[in-house]
Amino acid sequence: MFNSLRITSRLPLRTLRWNSTVTGAKAPQTPPLMQTMKSDLKTAMKAKDSVRLEALRGLISEYNNSQKTSSPIISDLRLLSLIEKRIAGCKEASQQFIDANRPELKEKEDALIAVLQEYAGKVETASDDEVKAAVLGTVSALEKKGTKLKISTIMNEVLHGESNMEGKAQNGQIAKIAKEILTQKNL
Repeated sequence: MFNSLRITSRLPLRTLRWNSTVTGAKAPQTPPLMQTMKSDLKTAMKAKDSVRLEALRGLISEYNNSQKTSSPIISDLRLLSLIEKRIAGCKEASQQFIDANRPELKEKEDALIAVLQEYAGKVETASDDEVKAAVLGTVSALEKKGTKLKISTIMNEVLHGESNMEGKAQNGQIAKIAKEILTQKNL
Protein backbone atom coordinates (compact mmCIF):
# COMPACT_ATOMS: atom_id res chain seq x y z
CA MET A 1 0.00 0.00 0.00
CA PHE A 2 1.10 3.45 -0.77
CA ASN A 3 1.62 5.89 2.16
CA SER A 4 1.13 9.49 1.19
CA LEU A 5 3.43 11.96 2.73
CA ARG A 6 2.02 15.12 3.98
CA ILE A 7 4.46 17.96 3.92
CA THR A 8 3.76 20.55 6.53
CA SER A 9 5.79 23.45 7.56
CA ARG A 10 6.99 23.49 11.09
CA LEU A 11 7.28 27.27 11.01
CA PRO A 12 4.34 29.09 12.53
CA LEU A 13 2.30 31.16 10.21
CA ARG A 14 3.18 34.74 10.54
CA THR A 15 0.20 36.81 11.48
CA LEU A 16 -0.06 40.18 9.92
CA ARG A 17 -1.67 43.12 11.48
CA TRP A 18 -3.08 45.75 9.23
CA ASN A 19 -3.64 49.25 10.47
CA SER A 20 -5.50 51.92 8.69
CA THR A 21 -4.69 55.35 9.94
CA VAL A 22 -5.43 58.62 8.29
CA THR A 23 -2.31 60.64 7.71
CA GLY A 24 -1.27 63.64 5.72
CA ALA A 25 -3.80 66.02 4.23
CA LYS A 26 -6.74 63.73 5.00
CA ALA A 27 -6.11 63.71 8.74
CA PRO A 28 -8.91 65.53 10.56
CA GLN A 29 -7.81 68.83 11.98
CA THR A 30 -8.42 69.69 15.59
CA PRO A 31 -9.87 73.18 15.95
CA PRO A 32 -7.70 75.53 18.05
CA LEU A 33 -10.59 76.09 20.48
CA MET A 34 -10.84 72.34 21.11
CA GLN A 35 -7.15 72.23 21.98
CA THR A 36 -7.76 75.06 24.44
CA MET A 37 -10.72 73.20 25.94
CA LYS A 38 -8.69 70.04 26.44
CA SER A 39 -5.96 71.94 28.29
CA ASP A 40 -8.60 73.81 30.32
CA LEU A 41 -10.13 70.43 31.25
CA LYS A 42 -6.90 69.44 32.96
CA THR A 43 -6.78 72.77 34.79
CA ALA A 44 -10.41 72.36 35.89
CA MET A 45 -9.65 68.86 37.19
CA LYS A 46 -6.79 70.17 39.29
CA ALA A 47 -8.89 73.06 40.59
CA LYS A 48 -11.89 70.73 41.15
CA ASP A 49 -14.15 73.17 39.30
CA SER A 50 -17.17 70.90 38.82
CA VAL A 51 -19.21 73.29 36.66
CA ARG A 52 -16.38 73.86 34.18
CA LEU A 53 -15.60 70.14 34.21
CA GLU A 54 -19.18 69.24 33.34
CA ALA A 55 -19.32 71.79 30.52
CA LEU A 56 -15.97 70.80 29.03
CA ARG A 57 -16.57 67.06 29.32
CA GLY A 58 -19.89 67.44 27.55
CA LEU A 59 -18.40 69.50 24.72
CA ILE A 60 -15.39 67.24 24.29
CA SER A 61 -17.66 64.18 24.28
CA GLU A 62 -19.88 65.65 21.57
CA TYR A 63 -16.80 66.69 19.58
CA ASN A 64 -15.39 63.15 19.78
CA ASN A 65 -18.74 61.69 18.71
CA SER A 66 -18.84 64.04 15.72
CA GLN A 67 -15.43 62.78 14.60
CA LYS A 68 -17.03 59.38 13.95
CA THR A 69 -19.66 60.80 11.60
CA SER A 70 -19.46 61.70 7.93
CA SER A 71 -19.13 65.42 8.76
CA PRO A 72 -16.68 65.84 11.64
CA ILE A 73 -16.10 69.17 13.35
CA ILE A 74 -12.91 70.60 11.88
CA SER A 75 -13.26 74.34 12.46
CA ASP A 76 -13.94 76.71 15.31
CA LEU A 77 -17.14 77.87 13.59
CA ARG A 78 -18.56 74.36 13.58
CA LEU A 79 -17.50 74.05 17.21
CA LEU A 80 -19.26 77.36 17.91
CA SER A 81 -22.46 75.87 16.46
CA LEU A 82 -22.11 72.96 18.87
CA ILE A 83 -21.56 75.32 21.81
CA GLU A 84 -24.60 77.42 20.84
CA LYS A 85 -26.69 74.26 20.63
CA ARG A 86 -25.60 73.31 24.16
CA ILE A 87 -26.36 76.86 25.40
CA ALA A 88 -29.87 76.63 23.96
CA GLY A 89 -30.38 73.29 25.70
CA CYS A 90 -29.17 74.70 29.00
CA LYS A 91 -31.50 77.71 28.67
CA GLU A 92 -34.43 75.41 28.01
CA ALA A 93 -33.51 73.27 31.04
CA SER A 94 -33.15 76.40 33.15
CA GLN A 95 -36.66 77.51 32.18
CA GLN A 96 -38.03 74.07 33.05
CA PHE A 97 -36.36 74.26 36.47
CA ILE A 98 -37.98 77.64 37.05
CA ASP A 99 -41.37 76.13 36.18
CA ALA A 100 -40.69 73.18 38.51
CA ASN A 101 -39.66 75.55 41.33
CA ARG A 102 -36.11 74.11 41.54
CA PRO A 103 -33.88 77.19 42.01
CA GLU A 104 -30.75 75.16 42.92
CA LEU A 105 -30.86 73.31 39.59
CA LYS A 106 -31.56 76.55 37.72
CA GLU A 107 -28.41 78.09 39.26
CA LYS A 108 -26.39 75.11 38.08
CA GLU A 109 -27.68 75.50 34.51
CA ASP A 110 -26.98 79.24 34.63
CA ALA A 111 -23.39 78.52 35.69
CA LEU A 112 -23.05 76.08 32.77
CA ILE A 113 -24.39 78.73 30.41
CA ALA A 114 -21.79 81.22 31.68
CA VAL A 115 -18.94 78.76 31.03
CA LEU A 116 -20.27 77.86 27.58
CA GLN A 117 -20.69 81.53 26.65
CA GLU A 118 -17.11 82.15 27.73
CA TYR A 119 -15.90 79.60 25.17
CA ALA A 120 -18.35 80.85 22.52
CA GLY A 121 -16.87 84.33 22.93
CA LYS A 122 -13.41 83.02 22.05
CA VAL A 123 -14.42 82.26 18.46
CA GLU A 124 -13.83 85.18 16.12
CA THR A 125 -16.65 85.66 13.63
CA ALA A 126 -17.57 88.33 11.11
CA SER A 127 -19.96 90.99 12.35
CA ASP A 128 -23.48 91.29 10.96
CA ASP A 129 -22.43 94.44 9.09
CA GLU A 130 -19.57 92.62 7.35
CA VAL A 131 -21.83 89.73 6.40
CA LYS A 132 -24.54 92.13 5.19
CA ALA A 133 -22.01 93.96 3.00
CA ALA A 134 -20.83 90.64 1.53
CA VAL A 135 -24.41 89.49 0.89
CA LEU A 136 -25.38 92.82 -0.73
CA GLY A 137 -22.31 92.65 -2.97
CA THR A 138 -23.12 89.09 -3.94
CA VAL A 139 -26.78 89.91 -4.64
CA SER A 140 -25.84 92.81 -6.91
CA ALA A 141 -23.27 90.64 -8.74
CA LEU A 142 -25.84 87.87 -9.23
CA GLU A 143 -28.44 90.36 -10.47
CA LYS A 144 -25.95 91.69 -13.06
CA LYS A 145 -25.35 88.13 -14.28
CA GLY A 146 -29.10 87.55 -14.49
CA THR A 147 -28.99 84.65 -12.05
CA LYS A 148 -32.19 83.85 -10.19
CA LEU A 149 -31.84 84.94 -6.57
CA LYS A 150 -32.27 82.06 -4.16
CA ILE A 151 -30.93 81.83 -0.63
CA SER A 152 -28.89 78.73 -1.46
CA THR A 153 -27.24 80.45 -4.45
CA ILE A 154 -26.47 83.55 -2.42
CA MET A 155 -25.05 81.51 0.46
CA ASN A 156 -22.84 79.49 -1.88
CA GLU A 157 -21.47 82.64 -3.51
CA VAL A 158 -20.92 84.40 -0.17
CA LEU A 159 -19.11 81.40 1.30
CA HIS A 160 -17.03 80.39 -1.72
CA GLY A 161 -17.13 83.36 -4.08
CA GLU A 162 -15.28 86.65 -4.06
CA SER A 163 -16.24 87.58 -0.49
CA ASN A 164 -15.04 84.17 0.78
CA MET A 165 -16.74 84.27 4.16
CA GLU A 166 -16.06 80.58 4.80
CA GLY A 167 -14.53 80.24 8.25
CA LYS A 168 -15.60 83.78 9.15
CA ALA A 169 -19.39 83.59 9.30
CA GLN A 170 -21.90 80.91 10.20
CA ASN A 171 -24.33 79.56 7.64
CA GLY A 172 -27.32 80.56 9.77
CA GLN A 173 -26.10 84.13 10.03
CA ILE A 174 -25.63 84.37 6.24
CA ALA A 175 -29.00 82.73 5.55
CA LYS A 176 -30.82 85.10 7.90
CA ILE A 177 -29.31 88.21 6.32
CA ALA A 178 -29.86 86.87 2.79
CA LYS A 179 -33.50 86.17 3.59
CA GLU A 180 -33.96 89.72 4.95
CA ILE A 181 -32.43 91.21 1.82
CA LEU A 182 -34.51 89.04 -0.50
CA THR A 183 -37.74 89.98 1.30
CA GLN A 184 -36.80 93.68 0.98
CA LYS A 185 -36.11 93.22 -2.76
CA ASN A 186 -39.47 91.51 -3.33
CA LEU A 187 -41.44 94.31 -1.69
